[in-house]
Amino acid sequence: MKHLFILPFLIISASNFKLNAQKKQIHLIGSSAVSGQSVMATTFSFENPLYKMIADSLSNSIYFTTRKYDFATKRYVSVGSCGKIEADEDSLHWFKNVTQFELNNTAQFLILSNANKSSGYNKNFGYDQINFPGKIVHVNEKLNVALVISNNVNQLHAHELTTGNLLWSSDINNENNWNDLTYVNDSTIIIAASGLTSINLRKGKNWEIKLETSSKPKGQIIISENPIISKATIQSIETSNIVNQITNLASNILVDNSTLFFADKNSLNAITLDGKLIWQQNLKNYELSQSIISIINGELLLFNLGKAHFGDNTIVYGKPFLIKLDKTNGTIISDQNSKLETVFDFVKLNHSVLFANKKGISTTDITNSLFESIIELDERKYGQFKSFINPDEYYAEREGHIVPLSFINSQLVFFVTNNDKVYGVSNHKIEYEYHFTELYKKQFDVNRAVLLKNGLKHFLVSKNFELLTTINSEEMPLFLNNKLFFSDKKKLHIVSFQNK
Repeated sequence: MKHLFILPFLIISASNFKLNAQKKQIHLIGSSAVSGQSVMATTFSFENPLYKMIADSLSNSIYFTTRKYDFATKRYVSVGSCGKIEADEDSLHWFKNVTQFELNNTAQFLILSNANKSSGYNKNFGYDQINFPGKIVHVNEKLNVALVISNNVNQLHAHELTTGNLLWSSDINNENNWNDLTYVNDSTIIIAASGLTSINLRKGKNWEIKLETSSKPKGQIIISENPIISKATIQSIETSNIVNQITNLASNILVDNSTLFFADKNSLNAITLDGKLIWQQNLKNYELSQSIISIINGELLLFNLGKAHFGDNTIVYGKPFLIKLDKTNGTIISDQNSKLETVFDFVKLNHSVLFANKKGISTTDITNSLFESIIELDERKYGQFKSFINPDEYYAEREGHIVPLSFINSQLVFFVTNNDKVYGVSNHKIEYEYHFTELYKKQFDVNRAVLLKNGLKHFLVSKNFELLTTINSEEMPLFLNNKLFFSDKKKLHIVSFQNK
């Protein structure tokens, strides 16, 4: 009978050894600007660098993965671990080796995924409790549904999230990735892939309209100097590893009352929620790439970026242009080719769109037939344009306080150039200047304060714009249970503000 206790003892011992092998220490990580006292962190050290980290407010826990990085190939490899830290006690609750490193937190499971497999891990004990035969690309916990793409890239499967049971399978062309995904009601989503597909998450495909969102290269591929801008209006999802196609020749999905608007490489389409085509405007003469559609002053606006994807690269594809249309019938009201050869960034204002490249900023008045004017940037004076910045998210020192740029002047549009300068523009004039390295980028609100970042440090600033604490870390932290969790290569720092 003695031998019956050997295996459980070995399992418990091995588990304890693995937990104890992760070093837990106390590190100096900053200082209080109010009291002058040192800010100390509880620090865990791991064998491999931190890869992903998410917070679970229901269990007051942090889940994370570590992953080995091969410096010779400059790639991550499938060697690493997953763990759970209890925020109440700053303790490593469980820690185990894994080969899946993408994290998705649900109420019942911690989902770990790679390109070929997804697993639901028991959140209390860290073992894989349920498996899905592919990559989970979307989760709806309320409906208990996980959408999965398996090795057959043109099949979409819906599984019950809590059991893994298959609900339905459907053909859907995922080879070009999902350009966008949007909900039209609680249970129905629209996916923009190689066309538009309407799906009831519990029952399967409602309807599908095939459109073209990719193309084979016909000439020289020009790599863009700047990547495609990720705008909040678009939820793109990687579903394929195919690299020989030019992709992202499509717009976002725009829902206006009971009408869907979507542009592929050939046309702009208005479609009812039950899949009936209202009108289709031919755009073959415009060489559409990735584009943004929106409604301004009751009229439909299509802004073409002149960018696309080829493998992992953003490429130049055509030129930027703007088209204004009647949203009821698709009639083109006006169009305007940009004087700028390529777009680096853009920002929408109330009645206009500003977009820019490294040599100038274009202002387009939507209410005046897309009239366009250019603010030229003298490179010797201003440097080359890099991007617009949100004045609510960047702070500057002003009379002993740290205040947002919008607090200084709410009328300006701010942008940064490659000489690390920030300028404000209004009425076609550049009126303000800051050193970009002197600005503080907002991370998020922390209780009655704001966490900012500048270079290798974070700064906690009160709502009255007074500096409270300085923390030495360049990584974006998580905030949970009145604590900040910073990843730092092979370390994870926990800073408590319970008594600060």
